Amino acid sequence: MDFQSIWLNIIHCEGEEFRTITGLPFTYKIEDNYLNTNRTDYPLSKSEFKKAAAIKNLSGPGQISDFVRGPSYVYAILTDDRITGKKSKTTRLSGIRVDKVIKKEDRS
Repeated sequence: MDFQSIWLNIIHCEGEEFRTITGLPFTYKIEDNYLNTNRTDYPLSKSEFKKAAAIKNLSGPGQISDFVRGPSYVYAILTDDRITGKKSKTTRLSGIRVDKVIKKEDRS
């Protein structure tokens, strides 16, 4: 999936609950090209997500912690089925259907 599609899915999922790899729930808001979580006092820029999305087979936040701010949040968002558009038996969708993201994107 190209980064523009990933970023559009991130925008469309604004306000929905996500979970870090350790299970901490969080939500986020988008302002310009920045994402602000409800658990941090600092914004995460679109470029942080772009850098991390470029990594093939992203396996955990530790893999991106040296060059991405907020790696736990970036990883949680980038690997969520609502963002990737993929269904996984091991990933919980938090009650959100993947086709909801696609339908929203079609309206853009």
